[in-house]
Amino acid sequence: MKFLSFKYNLLILFYLLSISVRAQHKQIEAVKTNEPIMIDGILDEAVWQNGFVATDFVQYEPYNGKPASHETEVRILYSDLGIYIGAQMLDVTDSISLELGSRDEDGLADFFGFVVDPFCDGLNGFGFAVTARGVQIDFKIDANDDLDDSWDAVWKSSAKVNEKGWAAEMMIPYSAIRFVKKDVQSWRINFWRSVQRYREYSTWNPIDIKVKGELSQSGELTQLIDLKPPLRLSATPYVSATGNYYT
Repeated sequence: MKFLSFKYNLLILFYLLSISVRAQHKQIEAVKTNEPIMIDGILDEAVWQNGFVATDFVQYEPYNGKPASHETEVRILYSDLGIYIGAQMLDVTDSISLELGSRDEDGLADFFGFVVDPFCDGLNGFGFAVTARGVQIDFKIDANDDLDDSWDAVWKSSAKVNEKGWAAEMMIPYSAIRFVKKDVQSWRINFWRSVQRYREYSTWNPIDIKVKGELSQSGELTQLIDLKPPLRLSATPYVSATGNYYT
């Protein structure tokens, strides 16, 4: 009986540990820069080396929870204008899928992207991606994992095949997203990558496909200091008329 009790408690412990591991949120610290960055898909600016590296991606599909087949290295910078993402996808150059699609369609091309939840509430997020062919994809996502790809923002991106595989570079102006005004803040964030020849999709922070709510399973972008939400102006059209009346 003592052995059975010990075995039962051990199973419970392993179960709780597995839940704890899956519930962990990776963190990456944002690094501020005032240096100009050319969004050309070539990560040759020295400032990129100042950024912390997000790596060790985990498969979303087809083998949920297993390590990704290829390494991905992502760095994040920010300035007074917006967020900069630089990603290097390690791969065999002649195996990269470069199918051409229209905006908001990957066209079966390899892609890199990220989803950000600035309010950290798991309710609403913004997604930005670029294919290896340079096609932009953007969308909104909600707590039920429903995507709204009719939403289009104004942002910059570029992708280039290189000797290591291919690279993506993005600049997301603050006007494209919404966030609180706070001296120091953190955002929930996750990075995605596809390798189409394997029908493989992987993420930086692991996502359990059995659990609803991909936003709540994101990692964390920290040390965003003194961000200024842009002024958002709206105007209501009206018609004015004047006239003179003579008797």
